[in-house]
Amino acid sequence: MSNNLPSKQIFTMGGGGFSMEPKNPLLDKYILGLVDKDKPRVCFVPTASGYSAQYIVDFYSAFAKLSCTPSHLSLFNLPTTDLKAFVLEQNSTQNSREHEAYLCDF
Repeated sequence: MSNNLPSKQIFTMGGGGFSMEPKNPLLDKYILGLVDKDKPRVCFVPTASGYSAQYIVDFYSAFAKLSCTPSHLSLFNLPTTDLKAFVLEQNSTQNSREHEAYLCDF
């Protein structure tokens, strides 16, 4: 799957995707298509203020149907002590609201 995309890029959006249109995967598929991998690793990072477990379940429900390997990074229950390595293993991240300032502390 070679699409001549830059090796690193940032795609931002204001809403949409699995959280707003669970029956319409077009935006989620588009974002995965920006990654030059057949089955990219995509990580969901919920907001720093904490989201319900259901939001994370919704992410897995949506992305399990797509050609990718989904995971999530809870900022309150880190899956590893090597956060940098964990993040760099991902091909794409799905970030939700106001988490950026919190992540700057890492």
